[in-house]
Formats: sequence, structure tokens, C-alpha cells
Amino acid sequence: MGEILAGYDLQPTTWVYIASLMIVGIFFKFSRVLSVRNLDLLAMLAIAPGMLLVAAGRGLLAPLVPPDPSAQREQLGYWWLFVMTGFFSIRLLLDTLMVRRPLLTPNLSTGGLTFTLAALLVFLSANVLTGKVRPGFEPAPSASACTALTAWLGDPPADQPEDARRQAWRAALTRGAAVAVQLLIVAGLIVLGARHYDNVQTGVAAAAWYLLMPYTAEATACLDHFLPGLLLLWAVVCYRRPALAGALLAVAAGLIWYPLLLLPLWCAFYARRGLLRFLAGVLAALGAMALILVLAADHPAQWLHHWRQMFGFGVLAPQQCRGFWEHHDLVFRSPVMVAQAAAAVSMGLWPAQKNLAALLSCTAALAAGAQFVHPYDGGLYLGWYLPLLIAVVLRPNLEDRVAEATVRDVKPPKWLERLIPRRAGNALPAPAAQGATEPPSAEALPKPTADRADWGPAKPDAEPPPAAGG
Repeated sequence: MGEILAGYDLQPTTWVYIASLMIVGIFFKFSRVLSVRNLDLLAMLAIAPGMLLVAAGRGLLAPLVPPDPSAQREQLGYWWLFVMTGFFSIRLLLDTLMVRRPLLTPNLSTGGLTFTLAALLVFLSANVLTGKVRPGFEPAPSASACTALTAWLGDPPADQPEDARRQAWRAALTRGAAVAVQLLIVAGLIVLGARHYDNVQTGVAAAAWYLLMPYTAEATACLDHFLPGLLLLWAVVCYRRPALAGALLAVAAGLIWYPLLLLPLWCAFYARRGLLRFLAGVLAALGAMALILVLAADHPAQWLHHWRQMFGFGVLAPQQCRGFWEHHDLVFRSPVMVAQAAAAVSMGLWPAQKNLAALLSCTAALAAGAQFVHPYDGGLYLGWYLPLLIAVVLRPNLEDRVAEATVRDVKPPKWLERLIPRRAGNALPAPAAQGATEPPSAEALPKPTADRADWGPAKPDAEPPPAAGG
């Protein structure tokens, strides 16, 4: 950004302080201090110290903070992030029990929020386009410990170097994709507020809150942090179209493993209407991604390797870990994985009433719980659930948004509608069963007189006129 604005230099710690003060000034309800909204706001601001501790432990804040060779500061940061993630997981699971959802408007008008949103988009996009593809706290990914998405986004192998021109095109494409992902997340939050919350200001406020988060500014260029969350957000936005929602969910599951845990929840939501269309979308998207892997693989072993990574087999038994599980025995990770799988299966049964509010909060809860299982920097991938978390905090009462009432029916093509009446007209009438009486025709029913009211007594018939000459 220094190439555009002379002397512009903003350290991560400085942005944490500025962004936190702006979030409090815009979204904190000073008239209702003891409200759930304020508790959620303060809890989301409490994520930033954990991120700074991780960055300081890796020596990425030098010379402001000296590096820590013992890695104790980094481990303290991961513990901090795990505690906050656990808090949000419980908070999201209990969200369906909060029936009263008063409309708490931001302290800034819609015009002010729009200006803030546009300014943040310009600054964050400029940081990506003029800076590094990956921020300082995100190291180079390891294909043995990450999923297929992270392996594809990493640098090419050392034995297959790229020329300078191809490397420049690759960096430009990655930066452009990172900016496009952020724009689509902002658009998804605005559309969610306008179409499903019936309040455009709420959607703009959610998008501005998301861009003001310190994590968004630090990890803007990380596609593996935000792309799965983007697909899940738009799956919620398109929930009225089960096939499209299923395809988006399957693409997210193909890029990284944890959206597979959402299938019981989403199948239970569409159980009464749209289940077959949802499953068709899931299978079609997974089949298309498998075909892409076949075409892109050089040999069957490589295709099998990416296929195993796509379904999370590398997460079950990772060859190496980084972050929290790097300094802890993986034996303690097994009960966490069992608990995560049990929670995913139980979402098909609880909550009993599957509405849009339950779908939104439970999807975010499972995405947050995946942080405890991810072997590579688990706890730092806040983009997996941050847009959904903000949408849950700002949502109104959505108990009436159920699949039976909101999911659209499939209409047959016009040529089929024209063909069906013709065949129905040519069909012979079925013989009546014994003992069955046909309803009287319209001609046999008594016709009401013009001067007879439905609610008044019947008038006597007029007397016939006297005969002539009588």
C-alpha cells in the first residue's frame, strides 16, 4: 500500500487496536450493555490476542517483539485460540434456544456503513495486489499435512521449478482470486441480509463487521482460509434451491475435508422437501471434481493421493503436524475426532425443528469444531466459520423459514405441461366401483335465485297474475 499512499505503514498490532475501537463504536449497544450482542462482540475481539501471540512466537512481529525460541508464546496463542473456538462452538449450539431476537441496529447509518465497507474493500484489496500473496503469519503449506486445496495452492516441488513468467502469472492469478473471494463473501452477507433477513442494513452491517475483523486484514490473501467459508455462506444463501446448495457444499467438501461433516444436518433439513435434489447436487459436484482430478493427474497414484486428501484421509493420520498438535501427543486427538463425528451425526436429530436459524448456527458450530481436529494450524482457520458466525449474531427470528414453506417446487417444462393435458383428455374414464355414487353435476344442483340472500330467510314466491276476463 506504500506505493499508492506515501508513508503508509500499518503494523498488525496497530490495526488490531484501531479495528477493535471501530467495531465497538459501530456495533456495541450502549443502551443495552448486558445483551448477548455485546457479549458476542467482545468475544470476537478476544480472538486477536491469540493471533498476535502465534505471530510473535514465530518471530513475525520483530523487531517490535523479539522472537521466542522456546515456542512457549506460540503455544499460549494456540491455547487462547482453542478456548475462544470452544466458546463459539457452545454459543452457536445454544443459538437455536434463543427465541427472542430484537432488532439491534448499528450505531451508524446505512450510508455510513456503505462508505466504511467500500473503503475497507479498497484498502484490503490494495494490500493483496501490491504485497505478498500470503501474509507473514502463514507459512508455506505442506502437502503431507494439509488437504488437496492447500497442497495445490502451495509452491511447486523443488524438482519442477517454474520459469519467471509462469511464476508471475501464477502469483497474479492467486492475488486476483483472493480479492474475488473477499468480494463474494461481502456480497453473500449483503444478499443474506436483504433476501432472508428482510433488512438490507443488517446485511451491510454484517459485511462491514467482517472486513473490520483483524483476522480478515491479516489473512486476506489466504485462499485456503476463506474459500471453504465462502462456499458454505453461499450454500446458506441459496438454501431455497436444494440442488445448487448441495453442489456448493460438495465443492467445499472437495476442497477441504470438514464440510463432509455437514451432510447429516443438511439432509435432515431437506428431509420433507428437496432431499433428492440436494443429494443429486452433491453427487454431481463430487463426480465433476473427481473427473477434474483424473484429467489433472499424471498417473493413477497421484490421482489416488489427491482423492484421499479430498475426503480427509490425510487428516485422520497426518504424517506431520504444525501448531497445537505439533507439541502434543496425537493420542489425545483421537477422542476429539470421535466427539466431532458424534456431534455431526447428532445434528441430523437435534434440533428437532430444522429451520434456517438452526441450519445457519449448526453449520457454523461444526465448522468451528473442525479447528480442534485439523492437524495443521488448527485454530487459525477462522475464515471457515467467521462469516457464518457474524450472520448468526445479527440474524432475526427465522423460525418460519423451513424447507416445507420456502424450498421451491420443481416445475415441469412447458412442453410437458402441454402434453399431460392432451393425454389426460384422451384417456377413457375409469368405471365406477360398486356402491359408489357419482357427485351430482352442475346442472342438477339447485340454482340460487337472484333475489335470495345467503344469510336471510327465503322470500315467498310471487302470486300468479289473474286470468284474463276473470
